[in-house]
Amino acid sequence: MFYLMDQPTREQFEDLARRYEDMEPDAVRAMVRLLRVGSDLVAAFDRMLGRYGLSQSRFLVLLVLNRNPSRPMAPSEISDRVGVTRATMTRLLDGLAREGLILRRPHGQDGRRQDLSLTSEGKALLERILPDYWRRAARLMGALTGQERVRLFELLDKTASGIPELTREESPPARAPGIAIAPFSPENPGETEAIGALISGIQRDEYGMSITLADQPDLEDIAGFYLAGNGGFWTARLGGPTGRIVGTIALKDIGGGMGALRKMFVDKAFRGGRKGTAAALLDALLAHARARGVTAVYLGTTAHFTAAHRFYAKMGFEEIDAGDLPASFPVMAVDTRFFRIFP
Repeated sequence: MFYLMDQPTREQFEDLARRYEDMEPDAVRAMVRLLRVGSDLVAAFDRMLGRYGLSQSRFLVLLVLNRNPSRPMAPSEISDRVGVTRATMTRLLDGLAREGLILRRPHGQDGRRQDLSLTSEGKALLERILPDYWRRAARLMGALTGQERVRLFELLDKTASGIPELTREESPPARAPGIAIAPFSPENPGETEAIGALISGIQRDEYGMSITLADQPDLEDIAGFYLAGNGGFWTARLGGPTGRIVGTIALKDIGGGMGALRKMFVDKAFRGGRKGTAAALLDALLAHARARGVTAVYLGTTAHFTAAHRFYAKMGFEEIDAGDLPASFPVMAVDTRFFRIFP
């Protein structure tokens, strides 16, 4: 049973997709609609059968036996076809037998086995139900043409093939092909400018922030601001250590064996769990922190970046109160949520 009655609109799904980077709005919208329709269909099906004094499972037992009325079936075979446990099937068969709808006979060659078949009363009940069932099914699908019904069946088959993905164990995200994580080097021509262009572009075009490079002096002197002490600055590059910069991350030494995570930005085309770019950048920073004896890394972010919050939690960060920050942590004006990890 699917309980959500208030189905989100397309606009609401698209808004969620802007907040959660791994969300494909059309995929989730289709799944939620399918869940709602399927749940309503099962509920209506049960109400229809209730008029005949049957539950869905009892009706399905009779239906399976009616596929070939002249061939008796074993309880285990019916159980497999109806999709219930052997214990549940025993209770169903006991009830149907008491009502005279099925007949139990010992198997001719194996006395421990039972053969089940419909009685004349069971057949008569199905003869009452099935014509009504077929007519209602036709009316249910009446809005679809014959070609649309065939296409719907094909689409449902394709959808069913993806059901195991809802419970499949997630493997660690694979790094995007051709992505290399490289430490910042002031000797690389144009690297400072490329980093500034990536970060300011994301800030301006995606976040609508009226901020320029002039407002971020740390980006004009990356070496002086981030490479001092136990700090560091890394880039994610497409195609190798000298390729186009598609991501950045920085660690600022704030003293006392602690660091502040700063300037984590990833090009939109290289985000998401399947890409692994952000995880690779963070892995490089944490490996450096461990090697340098940094015992705690802190970060601040805004309340709006919910996808980032989920990423930090997945990577092992814990959310903390502002009062738990060290006095040396550089709180930015927009910071309202804070996280910490012990590398």
